[in-house]
Amino acid sequence: MLDIKNIKILYVEDDINANEEVSYFLKQFTDQLYIAFNGKEGLAMFKEHGPDIVVTDIQMPIMNGIEMIENIKKINKDVFVIVITAFNETQHLLQAINLGISKYLLKPLNLKEFLLSVREISSRLNYQTLYQSLDKDGDILDVNQAWLDYLGFTKEEVIGKNFADFISKESMKQFEGNFSHLKQYGRVDNLRFFLKKKDDTYVDVILNGTSSYDENGKFIKTHCELKNLNILINLQDDVNQLLSNERYLKSLVSTHVLVISAIVNAFSKEKFLQDVCNAFIENVEFKFAFIALLKQENKLKVASQSLHEKIDVVQVMGEVFEINSTGGCPTCRAISEKKMIIVDDIEKLEEFPLKKIFVQEGIESIVSIPIVLKPSNELIGVITLTFKKKHTFQKDELELFSHISETIAFGLQAIANIEEKEELLKVLHTQATTDSLTLCANRHKGKEFLKDELERAKRYGRTLALIYLDIDDFKKINDKYGHDIGDKVLVEVASCIRANKRSSDVGVRWGGEEFLVILPENDCHGAVIMAEKLRGAFREIKLDNEIIVTASFGVVAFDGKDDWDTLIRRADNLMYKAKNSTKDSIVHQ
Repeated sequence: MLDIKNIKILYVEDDINANEEVSYFLKQFTDQLYIAFNGKEGLAMFKEHGPDIVVTDIQMPIMNGIEMIENIKKINKDVFVIVITAFNETQHLLQAINLGISKYLLKPLNLKEFLLSVREISSRLNYQTLYQSLDKDGDILDVNQAWLDYLGFTKEEVIGKNFADFISKESMKQFEGNFSHLKQYGRVDNLRFFLKKKDDTYVDVILNGTSSYDENGKFIKTHCELKNLNILINLQDDVNQLLSNERYLKSLVSTHVLVISAIVNAFSKEKFLQDVCNAFIENVEFKFAFIALLKQENKLKVASQSLHEKIDVVQVMGEVFEINSTGGCPTCRAISEKKMIIVDDIEKLEEFPLKKIFVQEGIESIVSIPIVLKPSNELIGVITLTFKKKHTFQKDELELFSHISETIAFGLQAIANIEEKEELLKVLHTQATTDSLTLCANRHKGKEFLKDELERAKRYGRTLALIYLDIDDFKKINDKYGHDIGDKVLVEVASCIRANKRSSDVGVRWGGEEFLVILPENDCHGAVIMAEKLRGAFREIKLDNEIIVTASFGVVAFDGKDDWDTLIRRADNLMYKAKNSTKDSIVHQ
C-alpha cells in the first residue's frame, strides 16, 4: 500500500464536524496536513506551504471552493485537487471540472474511498514533479519531498541555501537573467537547467515558475516546479496514456453531472431515463446505451435506449424479455448475478440476440451495471453501455460507473416520490372540486368557475349563458324506488350533461337534484338549444324500471350587469316557472 506520510495535504472545509472527522482521519496517515475553514484561508495556506494535494468543499463562506481552486491553478496549474460535493451542487461541480480537478467525491464522504483516492493521486507524484519556493535573493524557502528524494538531500542541507548552489555553472547565466524576470513579471516557462544531485551528478530539468506578491504589489516569493527532461521524454507514451485516461475519466465525471442534472430537469421517469441514455452518448467513448427495469421476477422491460439508426433493443429482444442467466447476455447476467458485468472483448461472449448487431456496428466492449435502490438494496434494473472500440477498464472508471448507477437509482426513487405526491395532490384536488357521486364539478368549484367567466365576459365584452335544471319529481323517485335508484338517476343525468356539452362548458351539481351548465362564449339562443338536447337525452335514460326522467330548465344569458348570485337567481326563478307550469319544459329570457 502506498505510503502518503510525506505527502503535503491541504484540507479546506467550513463544516466544523466534517472538518474534525476528516482531519483526524488524515492525521493517521500523513505528517503534513494543513487545515483551513474557508477558501481565503485555504489559498493563503497554499501560498505558504505549497501542498501536493488540495482537498476542498465547494460551498464555503468568504471565498468558495471554485474561486479558491481558480486562484490555486494560477499558481500551480498541475496541483492535484479533490472536490467533495453534494447532489445539489451540479453547476459548481461543472465549473470545478473545467478548472481541471483531479477527482470528485460525493457527500456523505466515504473515508475508505477517500483514502484510496488520496493514495492513487499520491502515486502520480512519482512522475518526479519537484517543487521549490525561493525568496527575493534566490534562497530556498521550501521544497517538496520529491525534490529531496530525487536529489538525495535532507531538508536541513537545502533550506536557506541559494538555488545557484544546486545548478551547473553552465546554467548560472540563464538562472540570473530569468530570476530577475520571474520576480518582475511573475512568470517564466520551460527553462532548461542542469540540476546538481548530492552525488555530484547532474540531471536535465525543465523549470516553470510563478511569483506571488502582497496586496501592495511587493514581491513575496517564487513557486517553481521542475521536471526531469529525460523522464518526460522516455515516458512520453505513458504520459500520453495517462492524459488520455484522465480526459476519459473527467468526461465520465461530466456524464455523471449530466445524469444528476437530469434528475432536476425530469418531469417523468421516461424523460429521466432517456436523458440518462443521451448523456452517455454525448461522451465520445460510448456507442450505444440502454436501460432495462425489472418487470417481474424473471423479466426485464426496456425502459429507454439511445437513438441509433441500426440498433433497436426492443426490435431484437422485445419490449419485455426473459432473463436468461445461462446465456452470454451481459444485461441478463448483471441481474441474475447481481453485480457489474465487464466484457472487454465481445467476441469472447456466448451467442445472445444482440451480439450479432453489436458486432456488425463495431461494438467491441460492454459493461452492464445493476441499478440498486438504497438503503433497501432492492435490485430494480440495469444500464448497459457499449464502447466504440476495445476498452481496457480502470478501477476509477468502475467506481464512477457504480456512483452513476447509484445516482440513477436515486433519481428513479426521487421521481417516484414526486409522482406519488403529484398523484395524491390530484386526488385531493379532485375530491375538493368534484362531486363524488356524479363526477360533475361540485358547488364550490362551479361557483369559482362562474365567477371567473363572468369577470372575463365583463372585461372583454364576451357572451355567457347559464342553464339551471331540476329533476322533476325526484323526491317521489327516492320515496318509491329507494335512494340507490335515485342515485342512479343523478349519475345518468350527469352522464347526459357530459355527453352533450361542449369541452368549454362545465356541468355542476349545484345541490340535491339541481344542476347547472355554464356555457362560456354562448348566448341565450345557443343555451336553449343545449337545454332541448338535454331534455331529450334525459327522456332516453333507461333504468331497470319504468321511470321516465324529466327535468325543468331555466335559461338565462349574462346581461352585462349580473354578478354570479343574480345570474343564478334569475335562472333559478325561470326554472321554477317551468316546474310550476308543465314540468319537462324550458323557460328562458
